[in-house]
Amino acid sequence: MGRLFGTDGVRGLAGVDITADLALRLAHAAALVLGRNARGESRRATAIVARDPRVSGEFISAAVSAGLAAAGVDVLDAGVIPTPAAAYLVADTGADFGVMVSASHNPAPDNGIKFFAEGGRKLPDDVEDKIEAAMREPAIAVTGHEVGRIQSGGLGGPLRLDLGQLGAGGLQAQPAGLLGGADLALAHGD
Repeated sequence: MGRLFGTDGVRGLAGVDITADLALRLAHAAALVLGRNARGESRRATAIVARDPRVSGEFISAAVSAGLAAAGVDVLDAGVIPTPAAAYLVADTGADFGVMVSASHNPAPDNGIKFFAEGGRKLPDDVEDKIEAAMREPAIAVTGHEVGRIQSGGLGGPLRLDLGQLGAGGLQAQPAGLLGGADLALAHGD
């Protein structure tokens, strides 16, 4: 089998190449590799999960979230947002890593899974190789209070980018319902 990761994540025909099983196993392996620092600090890792509006993104992001939570990662589901906004949220919320379910400009039946490192940065090839290697290892089993939580927005509602917070420091991620300004709508694009 060739390298799973391509130029920008793992992409292919949703339901054939990108299956729920692959998404779950890939996310579980990513949790082991990208959540390593949190475990070393005796804390639970946190990940942002977002998707584009493709229909297949619903089952893929659900499988990604399940794989992360099954490995003990708390998931903040940001819903449908553009890829740059997902990277921004990883940095702004202090998440350990992030996952974007999107195939960017590829045909609508395709989809993909892209990971962001801490700070919203693109993963280096060697880290992607470690994730692929972790997929070949037995899955870790977490139970009880060690299982990760999946939250929509993390604090009671979807995450929104608040225009009222625009200033020298840039946009700030805020939970919906606590916003003083208007929600920001961004066009999809990588």
